[in-house]
Amino acid sequence: MGAGRGQRAVVLVIGLLLLATACGSDDGDTERAETTTSAPTTTVAEGLPEVEDIEAVGGQAIEALPFADWVTVAGDSAWVANGQLIRVDPATGEELAEIDVAPTSIFLAVGEGGVWTLGADTAEVTHVDPVTDTVVATIPVGDGTVSGGDIAVGGGYVWARVSDSLVAQIDPATDQVVARFGPPAGSGSVAADDDAVWISAHDVDTVWRLPLG
Repeated sequence: MGAGRGQRAVVLVIGLLLLATACGSDDGDTERAETTTSAPTTTVAEGLPEVEDIEAVGGQAIEALPFADWVTVAGDSAWVANGQLIRVDPATGEELAEIDVAPTSIFLAVGEGGVWTLGADTAEVTHVDPVTDTVVATIPVGDGTVSGGDIAVGGGYVWARVSDSLVAQIDPATDQVVARFGPPAGSGSVAADDDAVWISAHDVDTVWRLPLG
């Protein structure tokens, strides 16, 4: 009988030791799990100012402009391209006009007596009269569609960054494409002044300068 009780005691002790080991292992796993799932820390670059809410400092949200993309300010108006052309009073945020232009017009420029949009789906530039808010002309500038285009005014012309060439040059007096320059080189942007036109093509890591005059 004494030997039996001794054996049972040994078994009991071993069982308790195994239980304690298992519990300790679970605690360790839990601690490790808690360590690995902790929330990441956000770091802010040293020296940057705190982010301020734009409306808290006098900014105004104009929420009636879905899919707003390009925006520019010229004269007494702000112009927003969101597939259509929207004219906004910059003092009040009131929408003054909505003008039907070429479909998916999101590229926008102002100058040479007009507002100019480039529609990606149809490769067409729309010339809008800012005095009457009416379409003066719709100008084909490419074959097919435009992928990642742009539009600019400078040097007395309008410049459309297109896909089947680098850039199309439009005479704003006649609303005609008077020249096209290549080679085609994917998508990019265009900028112009009285001296030159600059065209980028990030697909081929190149910028071109086209002198004017």
